[in-house]
Amino acid sequence: IKDPPYFIKEGNHKVFINKQFDYEDGQYVPYVYDVNTSFLKDPNGQVSVVVCYEDLNSSLQVKETPSSDISSALDELAAAAVHEIRNPLFSIKGFAQLLESSFESNDKRREYTHLMVSELDRLHKLLDEFLVFMQENKSKFTTVDIKQIIQETTSLLGPQFESKKLSVHVDIEDNMPAAKGSNEQLKQALLNLLLNSIDATEPEESIEIKAFAQSGKIHISIKDEGTGIGDEIASDVFKPFCTTKKKGTGLGLYITKKIVENHDGNIFFKSESGKGTTFFLELPAVK
Repeated sequence: IKDPPYFIKEGNHKVFINKQFDYEDGQYVPYVYDVNTSFLKDPNGQVSVVVCYEDLNSSLQVKETPSSDISSALDELAAAAVHEIRNPLFSIKGFAQLLESSFESNDKRREYTHLMVSELDRLHKLLDEFLVFMQENKSKFTTVDIKQIIQETTSLLGPQFESKKLSVHVDIEDNMPAAKGSNEQLKQALLNLLLNSIDATEPEESIEIKAFAQSGKIHISIKDEGTGIGDEIASDVFKPFCTTKKKGTGLGLYITKKIVENHDGNIFFKSESGKGTTFFLELPAVK
């Protein structure tokens, strides 16, 4: 082992090592190893070290374009984060259920804690779906009701609409055809777009949501009267880490675009600085 101090650390841990390759740019490429180290002592007191490590880089491409490199790294990071988040959710849900059962049936706090449990269930399901989405596995897609997804998403955001006194107009065509996909993923995509609209819109203004079917596609638009998207970032809004918010991660639109594309759909927008933005989603309709 070239760098034993990195590897010889008791317990399970990950090691990141930069290796230089003979590219024209002299680029260093990070390599990752999953390491498990144990210290053993024989009857004479002699200490030995057993190091087992797994090379996690076998599926990585050594040379990629910068955009592909960022996306690939982000996908791996997201998948790892999902695994780390799911376990604490079980504990949080358990305590929330105990709290719910401690209140009388007519106690408003019971209703609130029940909502907490429901949202934890939704989050856990979303994490499961997110893993599937990261792997681009469409085998578990089912027939989904777009009208229901829009209604559930707007209902979930009711408190945010009310806090800014926003007028929300929803116009969904009758007899909308179904789409094929993931209910939770599509709900998350709409949630991301609506949260952006809420953030960009001043109090007492309006947000308009429309949905209709045409030429074998489901069309959804979300229009706000917010600040709009400036020309300087218009070409980057779907890239990871693009944000103008002080506390934003810049991942919302990136994830939304990946969800839509994973459903064989398309997403685009039109915007004018200071006059608002409209996002358009197109999804294949089930025949």
